Amino acid sequence: MAKLQMQRLYICALRRDRRAILETLQRLEVVEIRDFNDEDAYLTSVPESEEDILLSERVKQNVGMIESAVEVLKESANGNIGEPFFLAGRKIKSDAEQQNYLVSKYEKDIELARLINSHNDNIREKKSQIAHIYVTLESLKPWMNLDVPLNFAGTKNTKFICGTLPESLTKNQIEEIVNNALLNQEVPLDLPFEVQVVSSIDVLTYFALICLKKNEDKMTEVLRTCGFVPPIVDGDKLPTEIEKELLQKLEEANKSIEESKEFINSKVANIEDLRFLHDFEVLRLDRFAVVPKLVNASKVFVLKGYVPMKYMNKLTNILTSKFPMDIQIQNVDDNDTDAPVLLKNNAYSSPLESVIESYSLPSTEDVDPTIAVSLFYYFMFGLMLSDAGYGLVITLATLFGLVKFRDNLEPGIKKTLKMYLFCGISTIFWGVMFGSYFGDIVDIVSQKFFGTTVSIQPLWFFPVKEPMRLLTFSLIVGIIHLFAGMFLKGVTLAKKGDYKAVFSEVILWYGLLIGCILLLVSTEMLRNVFKYDFLLPNMLITFANYLALISAIGIILTNGTAENFGVKIAQGLYALYGISGYLSDVLSYSRLLALGLATGVIASVINMLAGILVDSSGKVLGGILFIIVIIGGHIFNLGINALGAYVHTNRLQYVEFFGKFYEGGGEKFNPLKMNTKYFKFKESIKNV
Repeated sequence: MAKLQMQRLYICALRRDRRAILETLQRLEVVEIRDFNDEDAYLTSVPESEEDILLSERVKQNVGMIESAVEVLKESANGNIGEPFFLAGRKIKSDAEQQNYLVSKYEKDIELARLINSHNDNIREKKSQIAHIYVTLESLKPWMNLDVPLNFAGTKNTKFICGTLPESLTKNQIEEIVNNALLNQEVPLDLPFEVQVVSSIDVLTYFALICLKKNEDKMTEVLRTCGFVPPIVDGDKLPTEIEKELLQKLEEANKSIEESKEFINSKVANIEDLRFLHDFEVLRLDRFAVVPKLVNASKVFVLKGYVPMKYMNKLTNILTSKFPMDIQIQNVDDNDTDAPVLLKNNAYSSPLESVIESYSLPSTEDVDPTIAVSLFYYFMFGLMLSDAGYGLVITLATLFGLVKFRDNLEPGIKKTLKMYLFCGISTIFWGVMFGSYFGDIVDIVSQKFFGTTVSIQPLWFFPVKEPMRLLTFSLIVGIIHLFAGMFLKGVTLAKKGDYKAVFSEVILWYGLLIGCILLLVSTEMLRNVFKYDFLLPNMLITFANYLALISAIGIILTNGTAENFGVKIAQGLYALYGISGYLSDVLSYSRLLALGLATGVIASVINMLAGILVDSSGKVLGGILFIIVIIGGHIFNLGINALGAYVHTNRLQYVEFFGKFYEGGGEKFNPLKMNTKYFKFKESIKNV
């Protein structure tokens, strides 16, 4: 098929039904709700009520809170709970289960999520508190012999000062340092003081000093010149009492952490409930997100959207059977650049829709290239990988996924598996044509373990032995691919009614390229390079000369757009220069040869290395090593070359093929849908 025809939908319904209507549209997943544009300026909305705004904000906060709670439970499970396996898909829930959830378990699970986060916050807070306690205890340890509080101020006439001085000092050394500092003042001082060393380590001395209160400021200033630093900790209690209190707090904090951990661990089994709650709230949040796009009056609201034409009748029947409303439908023509794009193709081509989307969806003027791409994509992927063993591995792996998980596979994953299934089948085909089965594994095994050499002959030829033959074939494939792109360009131009461009940009280029190809094929140089010996009839060569010449003249005369004849001819000559681009494009297809050879050569090298181990270690130990090298080496070779085949096949589509006709720029159809992560709710429209 191609791009689905879109229709524009307008709905006017009662505001009291807005929530139910949006829920219905979300389950149906066929309506993309859009903002009203300037043409609808006569429609004005009334502001949302404060209650609705607060509810929207609450739901948004709930989503974040629930996500956090789920992560907490996963961490608490120590790796025993992970994300759902991507092939298993989401668990299916009925619409009734979703609707009943709000009544039965919603508030309970919201409170559960809040409590889990609260306990997790408590754990973080207590751990931070414990770290601070340990730091305080460590800082308090040198002061344990002090028999007064650290913040003791002194008596009525004395000042008590405690702190540290650099280095390990005795009482006499401190007194000497302080006295020297007093004498070295601008005006020498003689201040009475008493020093007590509380403790000392290699780099610090913890001491207490008593001086007269009237000398406090001068003594403090003098001490600072000696490197004095006040204690980091203080308090109105003895250090021993402070330590006792800190140890009590430490015990309480650890107990609180254990209680919170115990609570969280006891709720690990409820993770599925929270995941359901997460999806439930996400659905509500998505509905709130489209409300600003509506025109909301006090009693009614108006909705604008796009719907694929094939679903329109089902949609209107469902809506009008449930709600009183007025529905207006407008057809969307090809010139409506605002319309979204939804691709719909057959089972063979649809897996490649994601490849098209990765580049860009077709614009309103483009044809859907998916079918054309599918005709070449699998073909080229298989030609690049070209090993029947690797193709069999890919085919069996994808078949297993498609069959084993067929009931729950997500649409995107299913398409990807189908794409690689067809790629695997193509790889088997080209492997058989080229006689490659995990490289030359049959030859090596039969030679090393059975004393005789058995080879599986190719149905066509060995590329390693005849690389020029494969190069010739690759370039022919490239020419056909480019010609197909030119044909689609002609279809696109004809669709727009620009038949002059069809003639000047497609037909004349076909003539020039076909003529040049025939002339090149007739040259002795190409016969020597590509090793073929047939000769073209002179009549065909003469025809090719005239065809190329007439086409070239036609391109020069018709590809200019300027009114001035000289400038127009110059533009035509520049257009003719584009033939060099076709030459480089054709040469790009030599990568089909390069990657095809790389796969086989690397596989053969792996087999050769494994065979050498058998020769050097004997059949028993060598056989074990042989298996290890073969499995590891071929897994690596399959991975690296399958990736290369995927990348370069995409490149040939995106650059060489799309460059001939495709513009892209279409906007993907993005309906209001059940955008859930863990659970899948049944869509009603499929049963209508």
